[in-house]
Order: sequence, then C-alpha cells, then structure tokens
Amino acid sequence: MKNIIYYIVLITIILSSCSRKLKYLQTEDIDNLESEYVYQPVDYKIKTKDLLIIKLKSSDSEINTLLNEIIGNTNSQGSQGGGSQGNMGNMQGNGMSNPFYLNSYEVNDTGYIRVPLLGDFLVKDLLITEINELVQKKAATVFNDIIVDVKMVSFKVHFFGEVGSPSVIYFLQPELNIYEGLTQAGGITDYGDRKKVLIVRRTDDGFKTMVADLTKRDILTSEKLYLQPNDMVYVEPVRARLFREKAQDFTFVLTTVTTTLTTIILLYTLTK
Repeated sequence: MKNIIYYIVLITIILSSCSRKLKYLQTEDIDNLESEYVYQPVDYKIKTKDLLIIKLKSSDSEINTLLNEIIGNTNSQGSQGGGSQGNMGNMQGNGMSNPFYLNSYEVNDTGYIRVPLLGDFLVKDLLITEINELVQKKAATVFNDIIVDVKMVSFKVHFFGEVGSPSVIYFLQPELNIYEGLTQAGGITDYGDRKKVLIVRRTDDGFKTMVADLTKRDILTSEKLYLQPNDMVYVEPVRARLFREKAQDFTFVLTTVTTTLTTIILLYTLTK
C-alpha cells in the first residue's frame, strides 16, 4: 500500500512540473514575487521601407487649409516622393485624429522621404525623435507657429510556429513587447516551448537571431523584450507534444484513481 501512495505522489509531482512549463516569468522564491525592473527605452533606428506618419498643424487656420489642400492633392494623385496613399485609410480606420493633416511616407532605398513643401529628408538610421526635430526645424523656416509630430506606422511583425493565430500583424503603437505581441497572435499554444522563442531581426547587413526564454524574469531587462518592425517570431514546439496532448485526460484519470485509492485506504484503516 505504501508503494502505491509513493507512486501516486511521484506522478503528481511530475505533472505539476510539466504544468510549470506553461507559465511565464517564473520564480522559485516566493519572496521575489514582487520585484522592480528598470525600464529600458527602445532606441529603434529607421530603416528603408519603414513608413512614417508626419502631422503638420498650426494655430493659423489659413495654414491649416493649405496643408489640407497639399495633403489632399498628394493622396488623390497617389504616392509621391515616398508618400504612401494606402496607409492613410488605415490610419483613419484606427481612430487617428486630424486625418487631413496625416500622411504616410515610405523611406526609399536611399534612406530619404520627401515631404510636400518641406523637401527631402535623410531619415535612415535616425530615431523618431531625431526625425521629429529635423522636420520641425525645416518647417519653422517655411511656416510660422507650426507643430510637427512624427510617428512610425509600419510596425509589422510575423508570428508563426506554436501560436494561436500564425499571421502577420500590424501594430499602431511606438513600442511593443513580446508578451503583447504574442497575445495579439493568439498566445502560445500548450505545445509551444516558452523557453525557446526565436526572434529573427532584420539588420542592415542581413538578419540576426535571438532566443528568448519567456519563463525567466531577466528578459525584462533584455533587448529581447521589445519587438521591432519586421521582426519574425517563431515559437518552437515542445518535444513531448504527445504527452501534452494527453496530459489533461491523464490528469483526470489520475485524480479519479487517487480519489478511489484514498477512499479504499480510509475504509481499510477504519475496518482494521
């Protein structure tokens, strides 16, 4: 009888350890459940083919009318000088304010964008804040009391492997961490290995790969935490996929057997 109890406890421990593989940001020390991590800002430098949104606005109604007409003509004629007409509708559909002052511009192969009335800007390898300052400085020489707001729109990430919805997802936000991205992709399936999430990142010379362990808390201070435009995220399957598939049924059977054996042991003890 003692041997039976021993094996029951052993199997229960094994199943519990398997369930831990489904958890994120694990910790063995209960005292460390509450921790603080220093925020690491994302310093993404613009690459070719990225799309930028540039909003120009003035307190002068005549200038706003002029900007409205220029952008309207650019959109009606299609992409000009790196502008991308197709993204205008997408921005409006996602609730972006002041759509008449919004336009999207694709960084061409030489790293430039062309903004109507302001000219060409070399933006490749610059931060968004640096581009904003560059355009603002130029705009101030053309208009009085002008406000420039530059944002990035081409935040495209490809998710595949053991995720709920393998797909290419477009995000309208300046920063995106890997947990947020995977949530939008349907999360990692029960067959996905949370310790081996491959990130393929485009560089000027080609690609670089990184393996993220989503169960370790040190990812919160790693460059792997924040995704970048055009990243590819691949979630590897676990080796014991078949066991995972049957684990739930096995757990139910084990619980039933354990309850039955416990009842038998109690009855045996009482009648002895």
